[in-house]
Amino acid sequence: SFLPTRAQYFGKFKPDSGGFEGKFKTYLPKAVPIATKHACGYASVQPLQDAYGEQKAHDFAALYSYPNKVSFDGWLEDYKNSELPELRHQLLDGTVTSFYSMAGEDVDYDALTHYVATNKKFASAEAKEDFLTNYASKIHDIVSQFDGHVIKGGPFTPEQREGFHQENADDIQLTILIGFPSADKRQAFHDAQVENGMADCRERTLVGPLYYIDALPKDHPAFVSGCPFERKTM
Repeated sequence: SFLPTRAQYFGKFKPDSGGFEGKFKTYLPKAVPIATKHACGYASVQPLQDAYGEQKAHDFAALYSYPNKVSFDGWLEDYKNSELPELRHQLLDGTVTSFYSMAGEDVDYDALTHYVATNKKFASAEAKEDFLTNYASKIHDIVSQFDGHVIKGGPFTPEQREGFHQENADDIQLTILIGFPSADKRQAFHDAQVENGMADCRERTLVGPLYYIDALPKDHPAFVSGCPFERKTM
């Protein structure tokens, strides 16, 4: 329970929500104090319109960082007892996944500022075997070539979900979160997959959106004032 913990949210605004200019403007200022209380940080809260995406299906992404599961559990209890879940469900349809970091405690998470994040389903049983053989077996090596870390990867099993909070995630079979120290390193990782055939494997075996998500500098218009997860590198 003392491993670093992460949660990610992908949401799509409802037609009558007003989008980023509607009531959503009142959501983040109310969320930050709860996050601060439990040492939770927003590694990123941002629009997705400018993000690289395969099968893009959302408007908005949030990546939450917790020092451990105790922090996550405390945050979740206070969050559920606030007005925020009802407000979010009024404005957005979305998916929540949460999990321990597979990268462990010895990683300099502050140095990871550029992420690849995805929730996927396998296209078929045969596709799962194809993916495990031709993609999953190679991913850790290629990530490490570009100084990245796999924070979450592989099948999202019932054991991994136990004790964590998920929303609209029952049909998600694969959750992936990979962090890199720069946009260039992340792009090099992507380019290498195109060259060696891994990108083709991913596209033929998996169904669902894949996004680039960045930690935000303080001068970014979507940066949350008062965010406790301010990056050393920014």
